[in-house]
Amino acid sequence: MALVWFSDGPCLEVDGPCLVFLFGSVVFSGDKGAAGVGKVVNGKFTMSESGEQRGVQAGSYNVLVQSWFEELGSVLPRGSFSPGKPRIPLSYMDAKESGLTAEVKSGQANQFMFDLTSDTRRKREVN
Repeated sequence: MALVWFSDGPCLEVDGPCLVFLFGSVVFSGDKGAAGVGKVVNGKFTMSESGEQRGVQAGSYNVLVQSWFEELGSVLPRGSFSPGKPRIPLSYMDAKESGLTAEVKSGQANQFMFDLTSDTRRKREVN
């Protein structure tokens, strides 16, 4: 199982904690660059190295997550280009700044759960 959510974001009223499941992508980044990409749909994702191959090689990875209300460079109705409106803090969109990591182990089912928080909350957790 692989899940990613933004627990500080706007959400619908639900019983229990507020969990906003994301749409976007997750990238596992290794020493040699991107090693795997997963499309996030309703907070769930499956990693793959290429379109034909599911999964990624065993190893340690830095992780980045991308999720946009309006993607950077998308064409707006009036013909101009969007500066981008991120759904999550921009720090999660950089593998070195996100603070997210994943350890993929060979020969077993790997499960990943990433709880994204606001920049304000992240600063409090670090200090």
